[in-house]
Amino acid sequence: MQNKSKFLRMKESKKDSEKEVWDPIQMRSSSGNPLVHGSSSRPIPKLMVWLILFVSVIYVIYTLKLLASSAEDSYDDIPFTLSLHRSLFNPNRTAEMTKEKASLHPHRDAREKQVGLLRMPKAPPRWRPTEIHDVVFGIAASSKLWQKRKEYIKIWYKPDRMRGVVWLDNRVKYSAEDNRTLPPVRFSSDTSKFHYTNSQGHRSAIRISRIVTETLSMNMDNVRWFVMGDDDTVFITENLIRVLRKYDHTQYYYIGSLSESHIQNIFFSYSMAYGGGGFAISYPLAKALSKMQDRCIQRYPGLYGSDDRMQACMAELGVPLTKELGFHQCNPSSRWVKFQIRKISAVDDEEVGPTVLECLDLGLLVFSPSANIARGFHAPLVWEHPSSICVIYVEIFEESYIISIYVGQEKNVFVGLLGERNVLYCVYLVEPSAFEATNPPMYDVYGNLFGLLAAHPVTPLVSLHHLDVVEPIYPNVTRVQALNHLMLPAKLDSAGIMQQSICYDKTRSWTISVSWGFAIQVFRGIFSPREIEMPSRTFLNWYKRADYTAYSFNTRPVSRNPCQKPFVFYMSSVRMHSKLNTTVSKYDRHRVPHPPCRWKMADPNNLQMVIVYKKPDPNLWNRSPRRNCCRVMKTKEPRTMEVDVGVCKEGEFSEI
Repeated sequence: MQNKSKFLRMKESKKDSEKEVWDPIQMRSSSGNPLVHGSSSRPIPKLMVWLILFVSVIYVIYTLKLLASSAEDSYDDIPFTLSLHRSLFNPNRTAEMTKEKASLHPHRDAREKQVGLLRMPKAPPRWRPTEIHDVVFGIAASSKLWQKRKEYIKIWYKPDRMRGVVWLDNRVKYSAEDNRTLPPVRFSSDTSKFHYTNSQGHRSAIRISRIVTETLSMNMDNVRWFVMGDDDTVFITENLIRVLRKYDHTQYYYIGSLSESHIQNIFFSYSMAYGGGGFAISYPLAKALSKMQDRCIQRYPGLYGSDDRMQACMAELGVPLTKELGFHQCNPSSRWVKFQIRKISAVDDEEVGPTVLECLDLGLLVFSPSANIARGFHAPLVWEHPSSICVIYVEIFEESYIISIYVGQEKNVFVGLLGERNVLYCVYLVEPSAFEATNPPMYDVYGNLFGLLAAHPVTPLVSLHHLDVVEPIYPNVTRVQALNHLMLPAKLDSAGIMQQSICYDKTRSWTISVSWGFAIQVFRGIFSPREIEMPSRTFLNWYKRADYTAYSFNTRPVSRNPCQKPFVFYMSSVRMHSKLNTTVSKYDRHRVPHPPCRWKMADPNNLQMVIVYKKPDPNLWNRSPRRNCCRVMKTKEPRTMEVDVGVCKEGEFSEI
């Protein structure tokens, strides 16, 4: 019993001693400060804050060090879109980056120790849009026509802002004024080494086809595009630049348009740009062409002109034509000559003789199948008009004949079936002077471009060609005066020049078609936009039976009913209203006879003037193609109509 109580007292004393030792440890920190009593709990948040700051600083230092060590490897980590951007606008950069990376990596550590600076990646070169000084014009000219056609070049060429070369076949008179207003003149190199076997053409085509290559050999700096044109081509250069900006000049591009004549395109090619209307070739493509063109030309001695030779070489390079409808060839052959075929029955010599003599006395061509027919193809009969207007070739087959009329380098084709072989065919030609007298002055159907220009396609007007053999685009002035007149609205709003708008005056049941800067047509009645946007056939092919099928676009007749003949107003003046930033153009009535009309509706014959308000829109072609809208405005003047033209508003369209 005593032992047991003694054991219990020893156990309790041991617990007390352990408690005395444990309590100070529990209640005090290593620094001896109490952990529980009074204000002793406040140091805990401060310690946590300092710990978080310490970790954050370590993290920032580590991150900076990681960035510094990977700075020179940034070329390896360029995002795909950025590298693609660089490769598009600086194709040589890819090779430079590869070489630079290979040379940098072996010495990276050494440079970091010596320099201790971060080497950041170079920014990609800044993209710059194409400007007019990036373009070089190559102009094909003839010494025989130089004194007349140089006036067309002066209309659009600005020596202080543009670069170009006129390529001639022979020496010409070049005045001091020409030096100030025209491009420099060069003479084409000798082309006698090239074969030319086309009996119907002229070997000057070889000289003209080499103009791009010869211009390239002048080694001009900072060239993006070469633009080819003739000495009678007029460019709207602001619109030319708008078109070229759509394409990457570092790639192969062959840009131009077709002929307006379906027959011309069939005879030559629907894949060929017509040089008279102008075409553009990118600098890399011009370099590739220069390396093979001479050999290419030798392979096509039988081709007719320069344009088909150029297209043949493009086909060998595998580059298709990129079509832009704003380049206009405007083939004029129908303006120069019209002919009819008259069949003369050969009953007996006495009856035929007087008619044949009459035909020959007029300087016309007579041919007889009975005298020339043979199995298969026959060598053509050739006849040249005394005034050199045209040359006629007649090719006779077993059951048909083909008549080809050449006006300069333009070819027209007439195909007919042979009837009885004992007949004579007389080709009657009508010269322009005689033919013009039989047609009203408003719509000279052979050579008047009004229908085409008054319904221009929804694309910028880039060029016009053959201007010395078509009627002036404005009446009662010379051709040069008319073109200078066209440049007035082009200076104020080149993007909108000749762009069509269609609207309606529903109170008077009129249809209004506005070709801004050119002309306005007012029609009695309501016509659908689908019909009005088609060019009217004021220009016809020489083969009258094929007029409605002779062009590579839809056309419509001038009028189906005498009451539907349009009243035409040509632009007389244009100015900029500075306060409103709006162009104000006036269009005066063109005085031509109109047939009487019994329709019970308002008569446009009372209108004398149309005034059009339009804000310049330089970004018109940066948006998707769409015609502008026009609105007939209220006016107190009964003999004047006011029209507002501009971008279509939300929900606005040409509603019938």
